[in-house]
Amino acid sequence: AHYGPQSSPRQWSAEIHNHLISQGFRQCRTSECCMYVKDEDDAQLRYILYVDDLMCTYPAVHVNPAGERMHKEVIKSIQDKYELDDDGLTNCTAFIGLNLTWAKWIEGHREQCAIDMPNKLNALLTTYDFQVARTTHTPAIPGTILRHDQPIKEGPDGDAERARVTEFQPRHFVGSVLWLQRGYRPDIAYQVGALLSLIHI
Repeated sequence: AHYGPQSSPRQWSAEIHNHLISQGFRQCRTSECCMYVKDEDDAQLRYILYVDDLMCTYPAVHVNPAGERMHKEVIKSIQDKYELDDDGLTNCTAFIGLNLTWAKWIEGHREQCAIDMPNKLNALLTTYDFQVARTTHTPAIPGTILRHDQPIKEGPDGDAERARVTEFQPRHFVGSVLWLQRGYRPDIAYQVGALLSLIHI
């Protein structure tokens, strides 16, 4: 695939999809667009694909070595055809803005993983000057409705406010908050939905 042309995302999606299918993967029924699964020798290999970022999970080697063996074979096939930034065996602590904190191994297993997005959140607060903003009730108070009920003043008195709104870029801001909500903050879905309807995204 090539960066630039409008058809690039579709071309790359078809390309990597066909390659994974050729390696014995199937699309997950509940998340066809981004998860691929391969079963072999009582082990399951799962790939989460986001454009050209890939994260995988498989059983620990001491539980079933078949998972890591399958993964190495697939990674080799990918390396033979595409360029990778790593060897495919790096422990994943971050993925598309998500910070992953894994639980400690207990009796050969670790069953929990905490997900947060501190870097994305701090960048958002800094970009829009919200470091000292006051906190509010979350989830939002039921029945809260947002309206354009405070129009900007006409003439010179509204120049400063108009400049602030222009610089603020509400669509970009709401898009960033939507990413946080989908990543790890489902509790702010109502507020984000209200903002989306307000600016007609």
